[in-house]
Amino acid sequence: MVKKPPVTMGKERLAAFMDAVLAIIITILILDLPQPEVVSPAGLWQLRNELLAYTVSFAWLGLLWARIHYEWDPAVLVTRTTVGLSLLLLFFASFFPYTTTLVAQNPGNSTAQVLYGLVFLLTSVSRVAVHHSLRAADPNNQALVPLLRERRALAPAEWAIQILGLVLAAVWVPRVMTVALLGGIAISLVAYLQRRGD
Repeated sequence: MVKKPPVTMGKERLAAFMDAVLAIIITILILDLPQPEVVSPAGLWQLRNELLAYTVSFAWLGLLWARIHYEWDPAVLVTRTTVGLSLLLLFFASFFPYTTTLVAQNPGNSTAQVLYGLVFLLTSVSRVAVHHSLRAADPNNQALVPLLRERRALAPAEWAIQILGLVLAAVWVPRVMTVALLGGIAISLVAYLQRRGD
């Protein structure tokens, strides 16, 4: 009996779909930003919570998009598992507009901040699971190995900051979650730029 290859679709087709969904999510983020009552520095200052939440979410989604493409570049095979995990990643990412608005309107609320942080964390975990599925589908692809080593070095620090933010936001100061997310974004961005040589 001939074993069927695990490929279910071309990598480019799935990547294009993910690009489109992430672009829609980012677009919805900006559409949810309210206009200032008076267009002035004071009017914009009144929207500081909304602008901060938008900036954090946009930065994370942009970094997510860049990291996905970097991790997928050497991949050759896409399996049903990869497709399913990619859809799960997009499911969690689709909550960004909702939780961004929720935390912007309730920055001092523990539940809003924890929910916001959970969306970040679940999206991160899903991205790593997608990469694992790419490695499992093509274990002989040595181009994926350095990415696996880099992710092992970065993911624990990134997740530790997010989990610490979740705990502190739940039991202490809710806004710590946003600070933790900014810290995670900064670490991830520096690591991404160093890997790319940019």
